[in-house]
Amino acid sequence: MITAWKIETPAPAETVVMVRNPYYYAVDQEGNQLPYIDRIEHRLFQDPETLNLMVAQGQIDMQARYMSLDNYTFYKENEERGGYHIVPGLDSNVWSLVPNMNSKDEVLRGLFETEAVRHAMSVAVDRELINELTQSALAKPLQTAPVTGSPYHSDELSQHWVEYDPDLANELLDEAGLSERDSADFRLRPDGQRFSLVVEANDAVHAKTLELLAENFADIGIEFLPRVIDRTQWDNNRANNDFQMHWIPFDRLTYVPADPRRIMGSDGYANQSFKYYNTNGVEGMEPTAEMQEIYDLWDQASQSASVEVADGYVKQMAEIFATQGWVIGVYGEGTVVNIVSNKMHNVQPNLVQDDIFRGVGLARTQQFWLEQE
Repeated sequence: MITAWKIETPAPAETVVMVRNPYYYAVDQEGNQLPYIDRIEHRLFQDPETLNLMVAQGQIDMQARYMSLDNYTFYKENEERGGYHIVPGLDSNVWSLVPNMNSKDEVLRGLFETEAVRHAMSVAVDRELINELTQSALAKPLQTAPVTGSPYHSDELSQHWVEYDPDLANELLDEAGLSERDSADFRLRPDGQRFSLVVEANDAVHAKTLELLAENFADIGIEFLPRVIDRTQWDNNRANNDFQMHWIPFDRLTYVPADPRRIMGSDGYANQSFKYYNTNGVEGMEPTAEMQEIYDLWDQASQSASVEVADGYVKQMAEIFATQGWVIGVYGEGTVVNIVSNKMHNVQPNLVQDDIFRGVGLARTQQFWLEQE
């Protein structure tokens, strides 16, 4: 193999072990064989509280994944005790509510397909308050769109429908024919059922955010029912088209052509429509005309004779995606918390962390090194 480390003890072991590859092809500037670190252990943890305890007790040399801004104050307060410091990264994710535009519930699908309903759900969200109370004000209120620094970014797309305006939201829903309410003051769908949304997340750390979102949605007569489930079930529900709405970190919003599937609905807001596109109609659900336009644009981009021409098509894809409001961005571009032991060196700050860069993989991990005791 040509990777810097190779797996010695694979999952599902409680501790997955990687050891250095002595035949790795790279050396440092002085000719020393890379990587510097001989052995890496990845330990399983059961819940966020367990992981936070490991951090506070100094059991971790480096960790970025699952380090949340929700716990930023806790991390700072325990730096001296745990013998670590925070190396900040730049988050490319936009934390978002993802309606299932391919819902098996035809009435709900019809509501999601109504632009006024999507518009109302977006302007019902008090992004500033959520950022203040859950992100230590270290993120930005954003719509789900290419992030700052991306060649496909525009302020207009990032701010589309982000104003907090519950009065406008109520007006839009009334105009969409959802003016009837039940005894609890929740709106009724066209079939007479309460307009309720089960919103699934895969980590209890988001409970406070979901609680605030539930209050925002209640103000416009939509019952918002948070449901925290384990990651496997969360993924399966999306793959099986068995969810109403998900709360996710929407990523791959930096260099979009590296993986355009996210904004095309794959594994997200229109997984069945993407499957229809990907199988030429053999599987999945026929996309709406607007979604089909995105697919057509990608076909043109991927066959373009130059990057400049392709980028023009990708920018059109991003514009359609953001202005349609199929996904409801809440906050993003915050600080990525990298917990780094005081014994660990060469961890570069302020790197953009996106899935297409494999997170911290962009940081030349082969050159990280640890002080020896």
